[in-house]
Amino acid sequence: MMFHSNAHLVSSLLFLDLLVVSQTFTALPRNSICHGSTTQSKRLSAVASVPVNDARLQPDMERFTPLHQNWWPLATVNSLSASRPNALHVFGKSLVAFVSRPKGDDDGESDWVVMNDRCSHRFAPLSEGRIVTAKDEQVDGCPRRSTSSCKHIQCAYHGWEFNASGSCVKLPQKPSAVLERSSKIHPITSYPTQVRVGILWIWTDPESYSRLGVNRTLPVSPVLDEFIDFYGPDSCYMRDSPYGMEFLGENLLDLSHLPFSHHGSGAL
Repeated sequence: MMFHSNAHLVSSLLFLDLLVVSQTFTALPRNSICHGSTTQSKRLSAVASVPVNDARLQPDMERFTPLHQNWWPLATVNSLSASRPNALHVFGKSLVAFVSRPKGDDDGESDWVVMNDRCSHRFAPLSEGRIVTAKDEQVDGCPRRSTSSCKHIQCAYHGWEFNASGSCVKLPQKPSAVLERSSKIHPITSYPTQVRVGILWIWTDPESYSRLGVNRTLPVSPVLDEFIDFYGPDSCYMRDSPYGMEFLGENLLDLSHLPFSHHGSGAL
């Protein structure tokens, strides 16, 4: 089960926050934890004065990754449409998700693409556009180069088309030869994605993906893996909640309300 708040964050953030905190305290050197000691305070000041790019700090700095340099659950797959663009939000980013290669082609799995929900032309939301089939000469950005079912997203304003990597592959107002010679069309930022336990995940910092994301596993509990294996990915569901993550976390930790708000729970 996955809850969305009005800030478009999900309950899985609670687990990920704990994960980041545990990584942080694990990464701290034992002798750098300050208990009010003058000597330790001086040591901390000395460490803080060392440049961030100092080679002595690199092993530990790799573990102090910002929150956005992680895999984040974006939506349950069964809440998304495979035939049209889907508007989504995370970390204040407006995103659009669509299928660039439908289920049933090759290995039977869909390729989900997530990119910024803004056309490079006049900044119109791509989520208000449509999904179109790529022409044979436009399949370079399509996973597995499937010419029969590769899909692009088309802007609803002027019909510009973008492939899975965010590159503009068609301008209806200009011949294809002009498009090939043009280097002024800014590509749309596309995010690495994974689908697991019925959830679409994205790495929210594409620039760090090759350095961090490729080796970082998804924060999925083995219990959830077993649940999905038994009941199937469609057993997941998502609920929009009109409050933030902090309120949800406080509510989940408050067990005393269960007998009253939920009319009893187990032995309570």
